[in-house]
Amino acid sequence: MTSTLLISILLSIVGFIGVLMVQQLMKIANAVQNIQVEIKGLATDHDNLKEDHKDLKERVKILES
Repeated sequence: MTSTLLISILLSIVGFIGVLMVQQLMKIANAVQNIQVEIKGLATDHDNLKEDHKDLKERVKILES
C-alpha cells in the first residue's frame, strides 16, 4: 500500500513538472514565431530600401551628367 502511494506521489510530481515544461515550451514557440514575423517585416523593408537606393543612385548620375 505504501509503495503504491509513493509511486502515485512521484508520478504526480513528474506530471506537474512536465506540464510546467510544456507551458514554457509553448511560450518559447510563440516568442520565436513573433521574432520570425518581425524579421520578415525587416527583410521586406530592407529590400525596399535597396530598390530606393538604386533609384536615387540613378537620379544622382543623371543630375551629375
